[in-house]
Amino acid sequence: MKISTKAFHGFAAAVCMLLLLPGCVGVPYDGKPHMDAGLQDLTNNTVTRMTVMWTEREDHAYTVASYNVAANYFHWSENDNQYRWILVRAAMRRDKFGSVLRDARIPDNVPMLHKGDIVDVYLPVAMEMNYDQLKSAIILRLVCEAADKPCQEKSKEQVGKLGMEVVSKGTPDMSGLTFTKKYDKTGKRLIAGQSDAVDSQGNPI
Repeated sequence: MKISTKAFHGFAAAVCMLLLLPGCVGVPYDGKPHMDAGLQDLTNNTVTRMTVMWTEREDHAYTVASYNVAANYFHWSENDNQYRWILVRAAMRRDKFGSVLRDARIPDNVPMLHKGDIVDVYLPVAMEMNYDQLKSAIILRLVCEAADKPCQEKSKEQVGKLGMEVVSKGTPDMSGLTFTKKYDKTGKRLIAGQSDAVDSQGNPI
């Protein structure tokens, strides 16, 4: 069976992309997040209601996927990993159809979060995010606990559809939020009072 030159080159390109074979030419990764442009435009610089995807661990730092670290995704580093983080998701249906997934930093005033909790999250401009500089999504408040079904139904009534949509546009007032390092660089819990707090921009307080 003969294979056309065009088909062969197309197949070879696909193999290069999947396997990253020596000699294959690829586009250097810039360490920035990439997502659907429509969802990115919709959620940039907004407060968005989202669902917590994991339960926080009191005794150990949040750990991002190893491929995120290897690819320098969002410029993740051992410095920012000393703070509290959680994975949050918004399955949006009202303004656009799609999902937004973010690792969000948690301020000191927010209680330990559990899978299924509903939270309001500030989402900065996606292409300006840099976790090493603490430029990231930020949990603003716990809206509903996972077990509080009446609260979650009320949230759906407030924002529509599945209850995970843009709540407001623009940067909210975060002057009252503080973030204290809870873990050492190995991910182990720090002794209380051993770390200094920073504000939402990462500036010492």
